[in-house]
This record gives sequence, C-alpha cells and structure tokens, in this order.
Amino acid sequence: NVWSETPRQRYVYSTPGYDLLGFIVSQVTGMEFEEYLRENLFAVLGMSSTGLAMDQAPERRAIPYDLESGILYEARVRMPLYDRPIIGGGGITSTVRDLSRFMIAHLHDGRVGGAQMLAEESVVAMRLLRVSSTADIGMAGYGYGLNIMRDDPWEYYGHSYDFQGSIGHGGKDYGYMSRLFFVPSEKGGYGAIILTNRSDFLDSNITWFFATMLRIENLLMEEAASQHDELPDPTT
Repeated sequence: NVWSETPRQRYVYSTPGYDLLGFIVSQVTGMEFEEYLRENLFAVLGMSSTGLAMDQAPERRAIPYDLESGILYEARVRMPLYDRPIIGGGGITSTVRDLSRFMIAHLHDGRVGGAQMLAEESVVAMRLLRVSSTADIGMAGYGYGLNIMRDDPWEYYGHSYDFQGSIGHGGKDYGYMSRLFFVPSEKGGYGAIILTNRSDFLDSNITWFFATMLRIENLLMEEAASQHDELPDPTT
C-alpha cells in the first residue's frame, strides 16, 4: 500500500502531485498558478503563443486525431473537454518555436537572451538524478520534474534506440502528444521537440509509437548531435 509508506521510502510518479505543487505555488505567491506562469515564465522567455488550452482561440488548435485499425480519423473530442482547469499537471498549449525558447533556457542554466527563467543553481538541480526509475521508456530515473534517460543503447521490439542521456519530459492528452528532450554540454547542448495531433498511441498502438515516434526522435537527436559535435570547443 503506497499510502502507508513513510516519506522518502518509496517513489511513485503522480500527475496529481504536480497539481499539488501548482496549488502550493498559488498559496505562497498569492497568484493563480496560470497567472504566475504567464508573468514569471511565458512572458519572461517570450513564449507569446503559450497558455492554457481555454485561452487559445479554437481556430489555432490542431485537430486531434486517433488511430483505429490502422486508420486515422478525427478524434471525437471537443471543447470544453480541454477547458477543464488543470493546476500544475497539464492543460497548457504551446508551439515548437515557444518550447524551443524554454529548452534553450534549460541548456543555458536558466537563461535565454537577457532573460533568466530560474536561478542557475535551481536549473542545474532539476537535472540531477534524484530517484532511479524505469517507469517510462528508456528511462534511468527522475530529477526535479524531468525525465533522465539512459545513456547506453536500448533495444525494444527488435529496434535499437539511443537516448544519449537526454533530459526532458513528454505529455499527452486525448488527441495530442508532446516530447521535449535535450542534452546539455559545455558548448550549450542540443535537443529535439515533437508535437503531434495524434491520440494517446502509447496505449492504443504501441507498435506505432516505437516504430514511428521514437524513431523520429532518435533521428532528430542524432542529427542535432552531429551538428553539435562540429561546433568549436569554447575552451580553446
């Protein structure tokens, strides 16, 4: 029974745990969590197309799709499904351009341009392995809110995947899925961002996920790593 465990004796991933963190932030700051994000994260990093799903105009939302018997069809999900208030654990829409600014900030210890997302020591602390876990695909464990992936080749379904010890997180809801992973380095680092208007295929079509989604992510990371290796060494 997880609930009978004393603190720090057992780890279980919990999305409602992030809802609780969002509630704590709102109580400490005296601001609604959504308002706090807009003022202290999105505005600071110039993420002008990022916000709560309920704030986005319907015409700007990608149509969500599902897969049934190998055929894609428009998912039968409509607002107000995505208008439900979610605090901390999800409910944010964004773009690759905006998320790239978020990723760049992580690669530069919280900075992007002249903006500072978090204190440098806080960003570095987020990336340290806090608990070992294989709960997700190719994982080594968790930092603070970030997946830390394996740095050795990993095989599944006859395919080999190389996550390169990347750090990041994925998200999903009906009709949508996202992945953002990066590899910090002395040269700054590199990463990949994938947003799809495809449903929860990890549960509904696991073969498609491994054969397509992860292969695309691996190809993007390999290309980024190759270009990164060609950059001059900043210490010389």
